[in-house]
Amino acid sequence: MFRKSLFAAIIILLLFCMGCWNRREPEAYSYLTFLAIDKADNGQIKLGFLYTPPLSPVPTGIKPPESLSLVSTIEARSLFEGIRNSTSHLPARSFFGYVHAIIFSEELAREGLSKYLDLIYRDHEIRKNAFVFITKGSSTPLVQMDSKVPEPPGRILEGLIASEERSQGKSRVVRLKDLQTELSGPGFDPVISVLQLWDEDGNKLVGSGEKIPKKTSVALNGSAVFKGDKLIGWMSSEESQTYLIGKGEMRGGLLVIPHPNSEEGNVSIEFGKGKQKLTAKLNNKQVVVNLKVSINGSVG
Repeated sequence: MFRKSLFAAIIILLLFCMGCWNRREPEAYSYLTFLAIDKADNGQIKLGFLYTPPLSPVPTGIKPPESLSLVSTIEARSLFEGIRNSTSHLPARSFFGYVHAIIFSEELAREGLSKYLDLIYRDHEIRKNAFVFITKGSSTPLVQMDSKVPEPPGRILEGLIASEERSQGKSRVVRLKDLQTELSGPGFDPVISVLQLWDEDGNKLVGSGEKIPKKTSVALNGSAVFKGDKLIGWMSSEESQTYLIGKGEMRGGLLVIPHPNSEEGNVSIEFGKGKQKLTAKLNNKQVVVNLKVSINGSVG
């Protein structure tokens, strides 16, 4: 009798557990793609949001949206307040689980990133494989890239990064989880990729404070050098390439050197991941480091 009563009670309880009572319908959300963190003129935090708007769940017969992005900016006294207030004026609820890029302005990076990264690390929705970038000047223009691009901004960024890592190697691309490890570990200072707006018609980078052109995309432009969590300088594309080769993080790139048999002209060598050997010793109380790099390539 007891077993029958227990079985009946379990069946009744299971009835209340069925269904999708806490479901999240995809078309009811706006998906955050870029989060730009900047400093306003009044000293408050200025945030820029680039959303991918919700798409219709109907697979056919629906005209694609004219704009594949939605831009929003807001000022607040803290990062948490800004993120919370950003949801108050959107037609759909914000979803932070698909963030592709977190972009810090130069001013904030020079002051230090730790106080802003603390909240981001602890937010359970923001994925830890999101990319982190530094930009020269203000970061909020980065969310104002052309809204009528043929693909969602997140997909464009991922394609740019894949090309950079596979065949360029001129900017050190870092994910949020890697930055967290580097900042928490002793003896290592981060080097982070620099992201800037790209003028499609002018075929050039958009400088800090310049008027934003109509047709824009994003481009990588060297790397930012840190001491601890504070920005202290920049590396050009060529310097970033040398750094990545020495670190053993280069997957593939192109090296241009003077022609060995001619005073005029250069030789382009396509290469992949090489081998590195680092030795260090004390010489008259000075640390002397010797780095030997071996790479194989093909002449192009």
